[in-house]
Amino acid sequence: MTNNKKIRYLFVGGFNLAFGYLVSLASYATLKPYFHIIFIAILANILNITVSFFMYKLIVFKSKGPLLKEYFRSYMVYGVATITSILLLWVLVDFCSVPFWMAQGFLVAVTAIVSYLGHNNFTFANSSK
Repeated sequence: MTNNKKIRYLFVGGFNLAFGYLVSLASYATLKPYFHIIFIAILANILNITVSFFMYKLIVFKSKGPLLKEYFRSYMVYGVATITSILLLWVLVDFCSVPFWMAQGFLVAVTAIVSYLGHNNFTFANSSK
């Protein structure tokens, strides 16, 4: 695989995006009769973030840092990215009249950049250099 961390991030991010989407669909289809959608979303997100974390740790940043410390830091990065994305989506769609599909497409790109910067400068800051 390439030595360029940004290229690796894009490939792994593409995998994580597809994986997360499929896991979310499968979780919803399987668990809908038994659990509320919020509970299903929480479970799917825990699995998706965990897989993403290990993919980034092992393939993108090649980190040898402390597992639990980096894992919890990744949740902080995803939390900031998710809350920011939700708020911006709301503003763009409801107040700026941007079509949902366009706003969401823009925010996927913004979230990818923010997440990369967060992981590079916080989650795996000292262990991938």
